[in-house]
Amino acid sequence: MVRDKYPECAPKVFSYEESIVVFLDILGFKNKVIESLTSSKAIKQIAELLEYIEAFNTANGVNEFISNKNIIDLPKLGLTESDIKQIANQIQILQFSDSLVITLPYTDCDFIKKISLITYNLAYLICKLAMSNFFIRGGIAIGKIYHKRNVLFGPALLEAYGLESKYAIYPRVILSKGIENKLQKFGTINCVPCIKRDGDGWLYVDFIAFAKAIKNSSVFIDPIRDNVKNNIAECDEKIAEAEKIKAKYEWLLKKIEEPEV
Repeated sequence: MVRDKYPECAPKVFSYEESIVVFLDILGFKNKVIESLTSSKAIKQIAELLEYIEAFNTANGVNEFISNKNIIDLPKLGLTESDIKQIANQIQILQFSDSLVITLPYTDCDFIKKISLITYNLAYLICKLAMSNFFIRGGIAIGKIYHKRNVLFGPALLEAYGLESKYAIYPRVILSKGIENKLQKFGTINCVPCIKRDGDGWLYVDFIAFAKAIKNSSVFIDPIRDNVKNNIAECDEKIAEAEKIKAKYEWLLKKIEEPEV
C-alpha cells in the first residue's frame, strides 16, 4: 500500500470547524480570459483583479481583507484592534480560476462580530471589483468545514456553492437561511452591516448601499453604473442569447438607481 511505502503520505487525523464560508464566482471571468488573447484592455482588467486578490495574503501576514484601512468605523462593527489581529490569524482565502472562497471559524460568542466583518468587507471588495467591470455572485453559509492551506472541503462549502449556483441568480451574494435564523435568534438581524432583504426574500450583501454611504461616493458609484450600462448595451446587441445576462445587470442597475431611504 502507498501509505506503507510512503508513511509521510499516510492519512492525518482531521476535524471539521464550525465556520462562516463564503463562495464567490467572478462573473464573466472566462470571457475576459478569452478576450485577453486579443485585447490589451482585458489584460489590464485581469491584472487589476489578480493584483487585488493577491493583496489578501501579503508576505508579512497582514490580511488585506480585514485590514484597518478597509474598515471605516471599527466601533460601528463592534470590533477592536485586538479583534482584528485575532481574526487575521483565523481567516483563510483560497482563489482558483474564477472562484474565491473565504472561511472563518466562529463560536456563538463571536459570531456577530465575525459575520459583520465578513459582510462589511465583502461590500468593499465587491465595489472594488465592480469598478474594474468584474461582478460577483455568491453565497455565504455556516457549518462544518475543513480548510488547511490549499485543502478545502465540507458540508458548509457545498451549501455556499449551492447558494451561488442555484439561488443567487443576480450579481449578488446571498446569506443562507441558517445565518438568517441565527441572527433572528440573537435578535441582531438589523445590526449586521451591509445586508438587505431582496424582493424574493433572500438576505444579500448590499454593496450599492455601502458605496453610496462612503464619502465621495461618486468615485465608486459612477464607474460601477457606467460598467453596468455598458454591459446591458452589449447584451442588447447580442439579443436572445444575452437575455439572461442582461437581466442580471438590469437587476443591479435598479439597485443603483433606487432612491435612498
